Amino acid sequence: MFVQVVTGRPLAHQTALQAWHNWLKEVGSRLPGWLGGTSGISPDGKFIALLRFEAITAGVFTSERPGEDKWWADFTRCFAEAPIVVDSSEVDVAMTGSPEEASSVQFVLARTRNPARVRRLNARLKPLVARHHPDVIGNIVAWHSNGDMTEAVYFAPAGSATKRDGALPDTELEELEELDRAWFSALDDVEFIAIG
Repeated sequence: MFVQVVTGRPLAHQTALQAWHNWLKEVGSRLPGWLGGTSGISPDGKFIALLRFEAITAGVFTSERPGEDKWWADFTRCFAEAPIVVDSSEVDVAMTGSPEEASSVQFVLARTRNPARVRRLNARLKPLVARHHPDVIGNIVAWHSNGDMTEAVYFAPAGSATKRDGALPDTELEELEELDRAWFSALDDVEFIAIG
């Protein structure tokens, strides 16, 4: 999978969202290798979009494609500063459903000096999160070349999650909490963005 992440702070929220949704409908969904996209504006006013493609192709978002250059110029005028676009061809996917089924998404933007350690922790967290948080459909983690990472955690609509039988054993809860602490300690400059 190839992922592109777009972030910024729009001055005109609805105008920026409408322009972005128009691009998704008229251009994005028709691009080669298109898998889908998640976008929105957080309560504190930050725009974020995560675009998913099968692989790096000529179809990915670019402001240099004929027709898109004008759209990008118009889109950036909705922002105090031009939105930032970062790419990633190093992507970890752990989904039990489709991202499009999610009613809300929690993004985590962070930096780490040890991506391998964070990946090991993610692998250990996966089965525990599945058992303890049945409302989580899954997550996608995009690793960027500068050491940054973007994680999207997808949540099922209220009432649709499969209920678990009984409480988790205390040992599993303790392990989950310990791994959570280790995960956060391996990250720097953590930022949470919730949409939906």
